[in-house]
Amino acid sequence: MLRVAVFLMIWLFTLAAHAEIIELEGTVKSIDQDARAISITRKTPKGEKLLELEVAKNAGDISGFKEGDRVNFAYNPDAEILTKIEKGLSEDGKRVLKELEGLWAAVKVDRHGKMMTPKDLQEQSRRIIIEGDKMTFEETRDGKVVKFSGIITVDPEKKTIDLIGKGPMGADMNLLAIYSLKGDELKFCFRQNADGKAERPTEFKATEGSPNYSISYTLKRLKLE
Repeated sequence: MLRVAVFLMIWLFTLAAHAEIIELEGTVKSIDQDARAISITRKTPKGEKLLELEVAKNAGDISGFKEGDRVNFAYNPDAEILTKIEKGLSEDGKRVLKELEGLWAAVKVDRHGKMMTPKDLQEQSRRIIIEGDKMTFEETRDGKVVKFSGIITVDPEKKTIDLIGKGPMGADMNLLAIYSLKGDELKFCFRQNADGKAERPTEFKATEGSPNYSISYTLKRLKLE
């Protein structure tokens, strides 16, 4: 009996170690929050396919997902268990990211409710660089260039951007932003969500208040160096 139990344990361990995890994109068709079950449709060369999956406990919080959401997900096809899920970009989202991509120089900065002077802007050389879904802030401090960077999520309908990344000293950075893009002019106002309770800005105007201050940028597109 003991040998059988040991054999079963080894077999299960081997099966888990060799479990195939597939990463795909799709659209949420239905979701049962209580049962932690989800149906996802995805396009294949042979037509649309429906996957009905159980959501593993370590796959993350699914309370923010709804029918019609584009998602990136990973699942075990043998066990029909979803192991990871995150919101994906719609076609409009991908298009906007492409339009935002490039090098942007700040021409106006409203910092904590106070406009920076042209002299300060020139000395600090504030810029934003967007490459794919990565956004980097650059500025000069005491003659040295410091950088803040993270991964952004864009909602083209709401005109919002969320950024999760790191500051120059390694501190966590979580920004809630709104944007406006007109030709080669980009307006971008963000609030640092330092305590998890911050509200997204509703206008391109900075406000004071620690820790959830906000900063507003007006930027012009430059040619990539």
